Amino acid sequence: MSNKCRGTLTVLGLDRDVQNFKEFASKDDRCLSAANFIPYPEKYKDFEKVYHEGVQKRKSINEKFNAEGNNTYEIYDRGFEVTPEIICGYDEGLVYWLKENWYTNSGFCEPVIEEEDSELILYRFYTKWAPILPVIEKMGEMFKTLTFDYIYRYSNDVQYQGRFTMTKGSNTDNQCVDFSDMSINPPHRIGTIYW
Repeated sequence: MSNKCRGTLTVLGLDRDVQNFKEFASKDDRCLSAANFIPYPEKYKDFEKVYHEGVQKRKSINEKFNAEGNNTYEIYDRGFEVTPEIICGYDEGLVYWLKENWYTNSGFCEPVIEEEDSELILYRFYTKWAPILPVIEKMGEMFKTLTFDYIYRYSNDVQYQGRFTMTKGSNTDNQCVDFSDMSINPPHRIGTIYW
């Protein structure tokens, strides 16, 4: 069962403003970080770094197991240990904070810059379970000279797709089409309802 809400974010504006956004949005070796716009509370401030280190560790163990001819799923039984910091962060309520403030229990997963020129950057990424609307809204409020066009699609038991646009610091487009028989709620609330 996939829980990926796939998305693209197009950032449009003057060259200088687009470059300022690009620099602000990146963190460590990642081109887009939600924590730069809506930061974690102080007690979770190191969570993102620890989490991504854990993901890298799991990937390297995955590659090793696959090279040895083992089944990838075996890593969950014997190859990968979740660090205490990750468990403690979730136990202390981080997952609830993320869902309430980002509508997803992750930031931008595997973000890449797919296209870039002087007045445009196109990011591609996914989030888990729901679109990351509050973060896109915050981007628009912080960078009022830019336009942010976020297109997302989630396909699982619940299926929907939508578009969320911020122009001059205001939401100018918020459309969503729900293809699911199950859902009677706006999809941006699915992150808090279907947990």
